[in-house]
Amino acid sequence: TFLVQLERSADRAQAESRYRDGMELLHRGDAAGAMERFRDALAVQRDERQYQLALADAALAADRPIEAAAAVAPTLEHDATDGAANLALARALLAQGKSTQAIAYYHRGIYGHWPAPAGPRRMAVRMELIDLLARQGAKEDLLGELLLIQNDATADSAVRRHVAHLFVLAGSPARATALFREMLQRRPDDADALG
Repeated sequence: TFLVQLERSADRAQAESRYRDGMELLHRGDAAGAMERFRDALAVQRDERQYQLALADAALAADRPIEAAAAVAPTLEHDATDGAANLALARALLAQGKSTQAIAYYHRGIYGHWPAPAGPRRMAVRMELIDLLARQGAKEDLLGELLLIQNDATADSAVRRHVAHLFVLAGSPARATALFREMLQRRPDDADALG
């Protein structure tokens, strides 16, 4: 039993070392090298969620969206409500040109489980989805997402300003005007809200 525990401990240390090497390579811009290190870590500890997500991020950075989707598949099989895994799959599907499927996974990412504090992470995913809908010119879907966050008290002034501009793109200039007025009441010297 002692030898088995010792071997498992050595395996965990080896996998963690490979993971750290992969993160360093990814931060330096070597996505392909990072992928290799993350694969090495997963070869030792194949069920480690953190390594799966890191491999997906590296695969996306290396413009290999199919591999990114495959990397998070085990995480989603284990927990279909994992927010980070759903976001990674949304990005992978989007990179493959499957925007309708990607949007569904963005929603799963928004409403999925995140470590605390979950609010800022959910907001970031929703803003990523909103920006996608704006780029696609999907006015009705964009308006629906904007309505969900227009009164979010946690949104900072930059997000609120961005949302106001997007209301115009969504075909709702009256909502944009109301949001700009609210921003001016808070900060009368806000030049962007005046414009």
